[in-house]
Amino acid sequence: MRNKPNKIKRLVIKIIDTCQHNCIYCVNNDSISVTGKMSLKMIEDIIKKFLPEEVEFTGGEVALDYEHILSAVRISSKYSKFIMLNTYGIME
Repeated sequence: MRNKPNKIKRLVIKIIDTCQHNCIYCVNNDSISVTGKMSLKMIEDIIKKFLPEEVEFTGGEVALDYEHILSAVRISSKYSKFIMLNTYGIME
């Protein structure tokens, strides 16, 4: 009996903890004082494990580290059809 991959429809990855806002409606509104980001290797390992049709990157504010999110999108596009960014859209 062959093992099938753990394929799922959508994978949501919290790629970065940092956010410069403190929006009261945000589930991560306490992350203004937290710093850190997920390594690109870990992102690729997770995506390869689950082979999702869609990948959504969230945070903190994903636009704060443009190069990191761009690299993550490039990696995920090798395995998934749809890539989404959950962002406030401010890169300060």
